[in-house]
Parts: sequence; structure tokens; C-alpha cells
Amino acid sequence: MNEPIFIVGVPRSGTTLLAAMMGAHSRLGCGPETHFFRGLLEVDVDRLCRLDSWPGRAVDFLFSIRHVGRPVPENYGICRQSLETCLARKTPGVDSILSALTETYALSLGKSRWVEKTPYHLLCLSQIRRHFPDSPVVRIVRDPRDASLSLSRMPWGGVGFMGALCRWKDWDSRSSHFFGSDGRAYTLRYEDLLRSPETELRKLCGFIGERFEDSMRDTARSCLHVNRMDEPWKRMSGRPLDESRVYAWRRHLSKTQNRMAEALLWERLKAYGYPVLGGSDGLRRRVYGVALTAWARVQKALQARPGGTLWVVWGGVGRGGDGAWLAKNVLASHIHGLATYFDECVWMAWPSERDPTMSVRVDPGAVRVIPLARGRLGSLANLLKAAILCRRRPYALLEMREALVLAPIMPLIKLLSRRTAVYAAYDYELAVEQGWDGWRGWVRILRDSPWLLRLLHQCVLGSADVVIARGRRLARLAKRVNARVHVSSPVSILAAGGAGPRADRRADAADESRRIIFAGRLERGKGLDVLLVAFRDMLKKHPGTSIILDIAGDGPQRSVLEEQVREIGLGGNVVFRGWLESEDALSSFFDRADVLVVPTSTHPEGLPRVIEEALACGVPVVATRVGGIPCEFDGDEVLLVNPGDSRPLAEAMGSILFDPPTRQRYLSGARRYGDSRRRRPSSIEQHALILRGDEERSLTCRGSSAPRRGAG
Repeated sequence: MNEPIFIVGVPRSGTTLLAAMMGAHSRLGCGPETHFFRGLLEVDVDRLCRLDSWPGRAVDFLFSIRHVGRPVPENYGICRQSLETCLARKTPGVDSILSALTETYALSLGKSRWVEKTPYHLLCLSQIRRHFPDSPVVRIVRDPRDASLSLSRMPWGGVGFMGALCRWKDWDSRSSHFFGSDGRAYTLRYEDLLRSPETELRKLCGFIGERFEDSMRDTARSCLHVNRMDEPWKRMSGRPLDESRVYAWRRHLSKTQNRMAEALLWERLKAYGYPVLGGSDGLRRRVYGVALTAWARVQKALQARPGGTLWVVWGGVGRGGDGAWLAKNVLASHIHGLATYFDECVWMAWPSERDPTMSVRVDPGAVRVIPLARGRLGSLANLLKAAILCRRRPYALLEMREALVLAPIMPLIKLLSRRTAVYAAYDYELAVEQGWDGWRGWVRILRDSPWLLRLLHQCVLGSADVVIARGRRLARLAKRVNARVHVSSPVSILAAGGAGPRADRRADAADESRRIIFAGRLERGKGLDVLLVAFRDMLKKHPGTSIILDIAGDGPQRSVLEEQVREIGLGGNVVFRGWLESEDALSSFFDRADVLVVPTSTHPEGLPRVIEEALACGVPVVATRVGGIPCEFDGDEVLLVNPGDSRPLAEAMGSILFDPPTRQRYLSGARRYGDSRRRRPSSIEQHALILRGDEERSLTCRGSSAPRRGAG
């Protein structure tokens, strides 16, 4: 193979587009980002390449590097055994470790030369040159105002526009000497690439020793290799080139923002030939630039303070008989998992004296619980506790209802926290319109003022560094006030892929009872009264057939629903199971199901996790068009009906159970959804990545098996 090629650049500068263009060449193969040299900074290289542990330790190292929540080899679709076989044939060395990944991938595409693209490697140029002395290194530069504007809008960006400008300046200054002195380094501008792609690509091909090919301008297919994890912010790389992307800052920046950018980056803008609007290089501009730079350094120093505290405000806890804190399994598992990515974890939650669903002990060695207080004085005490916690510069994860309680000090939380994320799981617009009674703390006094509640939600969402939304509808609501929104997988006790693909239970259990399941809290607005009527009507249409309605969950409406079951004569066909708090119990529940029904009528659903859990386990779903459900499932994944009407609900359940073509259609949709979900990282990994504030960063939890620098 010829010498490999490295593509680097400040994030959001066009590295993915350039990689896709080069990947469209018949000889060049480029895969996802590796973050290889970043990971190399944390290990003992000599120990990594020892002959007595080769290639096992090298393979462990590759799997310890993570990007978008997954080990990098998994993003490449390369298994451990393939890497071990490849490395066993190579001489121990850093170049062999990286090429085992990238070369194998390029060869699988039928390409003879590999290309590696990771923006962060702009800060690892000396390492690249040490281990690949003859490799071309290509940097793409974009107007820092456009790059910073784009970065500040990313869900993983972790900085505002000012912080993004400072990052651009820092990265550019740290790499400028290399590109000014290294004979195998090449720089091109993003704007020139968009405006004159053939001209710029011909120059680049001449530099790397390849012939230009017309196919390089068509990135529709090659972008799928560069963007294997379907990161939505990279999808533009596969679309036709559009010059409107050039100088977008002219349309979107205010005069103040542009003045800040020019004050900070005047020399670099002039050096790269970018337009400036501020007139001459005057003393006022230089003084303003010095002041902004000093402020940026203070902020960076604060962010770099040692330690990493995770601060979670979410849900409730209860006391066990021995005084230990207890919590629901799903929430306790999630927070314990998040705690492994930080030095310490503090969890503020509402105390509950009697709740049988709180059965999992909170590990005091991993998570410190601080109970929230109730009442007027309690509300003031909660604000004081939160303000004191902010002095630790934590990473803050606030569930939206709890974030409302802390709304009076949200500006302080954002100022002092390293990163503030609000988790939005319910449709606040629907909740406000319908007079939902699920508010907590002092916020309950606003329940008769819809416009104030709506404004409060918008202020909280807008003040967060990033919003983690459950589903597309909630993401759209959040994007009205915050550009940095990330759509998350459900917080679940089931593994990310559920039980995996399975055969249709009906095919092997034709003589068994058909089983319809419901899982959730038994409360008003969930539509269970409608479900029971629909179930009765369906039984009348199919006399002599054994059908069970299996209800998992509990809540204030349970006794009312049990009475309704007796009144309409369904006692032998309805089972009230209570809560299922273990992964095994929930998996078994789904495994025995023929269809899940989500009959919500008025509850402000965001995207119920039970739908995604059922689909991931291969169970067809019938659901109502409420909240975020119809926005998320508009194909063959879920059979949708209108809320509050028993007749279409009965017909939908009957068609899934008794009409083979319909059943097969939605079974196939469930399997497709399950397959796609298995390719995603878990919600724990996603949330940890978002809180850390940089998707370009490899994310490793405590206890990684990679050999750390100075270890053993």
C-alpha cells in the first residue's frame, strides 16, 4: 500500500466532506474517526508494543478507544479476532496497530490506500509525523465564524459561540507552525472546495500522488463509510455541494458577535484571506481582543480544575429498613452507570416514605443522595443546596420537572457548572394545555397559569448548555429555544438491543392464549379505561378464543380499574401483575407477549420507553396518536389509532392478533427497529458523552482495560 493520508482540522471545518470526497476515489478508502493518537496520549507506548504481549494488548487498546459511545473497531465493523489475526502478521509498532484497523477496512472496500480522518488529530501532529514520517497530512480550514457558529449549535459542542471562537484560535495556533514548515503538509480552504471542487481536488490529488477522478465530487455513497454511525450533524457531507454554506455567518451573526470574532481573530482572518467588516486594525479592536482572550483563559482555567463531579437532580428515592436509600431499578441503574464516568456523583431526589417500586439499594460508595425538601421553606433550602453544589463546578443533569424547581437559579447553575444538561421526557405543551397535575415543588402554584408554565419551561430549556430530548417532537419543542438538542435512547433496564430478533411466538404457540400487554403507571390519562372497553369488544368478536390482557404496573387508578374489570365481566381475562423491576422479569414479560398496547388518552407522553423496549424485543405495538408517538413512528413500526376511542383500538388489537399479513407487517417493522437500536450506544453512554461536552472525544469509563501510562 502507498503511504496513508491523514485529514485534520478544527471541528465543523469540513473534514467529513473532504474525507467523503477522498473516499469516493477508486483507490482511497476512508472510515469513521479513530481518535487513535488521542488514545495514544494516555498509554505507555513501549509496553503497548512489547513482543511478549503482542498482539493482545494492542487489540485491547483499540477496543478501549471509544467514539459516539462505542469502541472504534465496532464502528468499523471489525471484530477482535480479525484484528488479532492481522496484527499477528505485523511487526509490533504504533503504525501497525492503526493500520490493522484502517488498512483492513480499506481492503474490505476494495481500496488499496487508506485515509484516516479525525479532527482532533490536529493537536497530535508530532505523533503522526513520528510514526508515519512520509504520510501526507491534509488540513481543511473554514472561516472561524462559520465553524464556531456551527460548533456552538452542536448537541455535543459544549461551548457557546465565544468558547468556540477561542477553541478555533487555540487549535489553529498550535498547528500553524507544522503546516508552515512540514513539506508533506497541505492546507486547503473549505470555501474554495465548495466553490471550485474540481480545481481544488486536482491540486490535492497532485499533492498526494493520485489521479483526479470525477467520482470524487459525488459523495452520496462514500459518506456512508465515513459516517457509519449515522451522526446527523454529518449528513450534509453526502448531499450535493451547496455554495450557500459559504459565509453563513453573514446571515446568522449579530454585529456584536462578529465584532467579538474579528477582535479575537483579526490576524488569522487576514492570513487566510477571509473578509473582515470592522475597518482598520485599530487600538480599540486590539484592546477588546486582549480583554476577550483574557476572559476566555479564565473560563478555560475554571473548566480545567481537577476532579469531575456529576450532579443529578431526577426522580425520587425512599428509605429502606436499615436506613439505606432505595430507588427504582431503572433510575438507580442509570445513575450508577453514569457515576462510573465521573470522579463522584451527587444525586438530589424527592424522598418518598412508601413506594414498593423503590427496591434497589443506592450504593453510597458510588452515589451520595441529597433529599429535596418540601414546602415553602423547603423550596428555599433546595435552592440553597443547589447553589452550594455549584461551587464544585459539576456536570449537571437535570430532569425537566426538577429543573423547573431550580429555575430561579438556573443562570447561576449554567455559569458555575462545567456543563448543564436538561433531560426532557414529557410533552410540556400538551401538559400545559390539558392542565396536567404532575408538577413538583413550588411550581404547582403555577398550574392555573398556562402561559407562565409555558414560559418557565422555555426559560429552563433555553438556559441549558444542551437538551437531551426523548423523541423528535420533544426535540422540535426544545429547538425553539435551544439549538443544542440531542435525541436520546430510552433510560431502560433492558440492554440496548433488547432480547434481539425472535421468531413469531404465534408460530410456535398456536394453542396458547394470546396475550396483550400493557406496562406503565396506572393513572388518569393513560387510557386504561378505554383499553378495557376495547378489550371486551374484541373478545365479543372472537368468541371461544383464549386472550389475556396482562397489565404490568401500579398506581392510584388500580382499584378503580379492578372494579371496572369486575363490572364488565373480564375477571378471568385480565391480570394485574404489579411492577416488574428486574431485567429478567421484564424480558420474560415481553417474550410471552403477542402485542403491546399503549392506549394513552391525555397523559403528556414524550416518547414512552416501553414502546422502544417492546420493539427491540420484537413485539408488535398498537399505540395512540398522543404527544411524541406519531412523530417518532410513522411507518410500519407501530400501528397508530386515535386516542379516547375504544372501537379503532379494538380493531387494531384484533388485526395484530388475527390477521396474518398485518401481524407480519408490524413484526417486520419491530425487527427492523430492534436492529437499528442495537447499533446505538446505550443511554448511559450517550448521556455521559453529552455531559462531557465533546462528541469528538473518546469516552472511557473508569476501569478501562487499556494499559495506562505508567501502569505496571
